Order: sequence, then C-alpha cells, then structure tokens
Amino acid sequence: MLIKRLKRLIEIKEKKKEEKERLLKEVMESIKRTEKEIKKAREDYENAHKSLSRGIIEGGDFSQLKDYLFYLEEKEIELEKEKLGLSKRANELKKEILLIYREIRKLEILRDKELSAERKEELKKLQKRLDESALRSKENLL
Repeated sequence: MLIKRLKRLIEIKEKKKEEKERLLKEVMESIKRTEKEIKKAREDYENAHKSLSRGIIEGGDFSQLKDYLFYLEEKEIELEKEKLGLSKRANELKKEILLIYREIRKLEILRDKELSAERKEELKKLQKRLDESALRSKENLL
C-alpha cells in the first residue's frame, strides 16, 4: 500500500517538474525575444543618432528625431526591466525544479527501501514455509 502511494507521489512530482520545465523553457524563450528587441532598439538608436549628426536638419525633423531618440531610450530601459524580471522568474523556476527533483529522489529512495523490506519479509515467509515443510517431511520419515 505504501509503495503504491509512493509511486503515485513520484508520478505527481514528475508531472509538476515537467510543468515547471515547460514554464522555464517559455521564460527562456521570452528572455531571448526581449534580448533581440533590446538589440534592435539599440541599433535603431544608433542609426537615428547617426542621422542626427550627419548634416543639417530642419527644426521639425530635429524635434521628431529627438523625440524618437528619447522613445528608444525609454523602450530600452523598459525592455531591460522586463528582461530582469524574466531572469528572476527563470531563477525561481530553476530553484523550484531542483527542489522537486530532490523530493522525487527522496521518494524514490523511500520506495526502494520499502520494496527491499517487503522482499525481505517475503523471503522470511518463504524460508519459514520451507523449514516447516522440511520438518513435516522429516517427521513423516520417522
């Protein structure tokens, strides 16, 4: 009975671990996408800054370009914050996966010990029956 419970607990923990691993994979993909967006924002900023320093710009264009540069700076800051949050979430998930793995390992050890104890008990019963059978056959011979 205990062995069945332990097996069921192990199955549940395995499913939980798989779910956390799936979430971790999604978070890591989000981090990669965010890094690409950060890279693109930096490239856009550099390109806009280069066009600002290239030549004579009229007042309206200068204002638009300046606003665009501010927008890109803000976007990069927001993306960096998002990446930081995603990285924290990824670290939390890694810790949770490690804890679940340890729990699974402990449950497997308990299950194995219980199986071993059960086998020993069965062997004792078998040996007892064999001894009784041997005694009966010895009595019958006498």
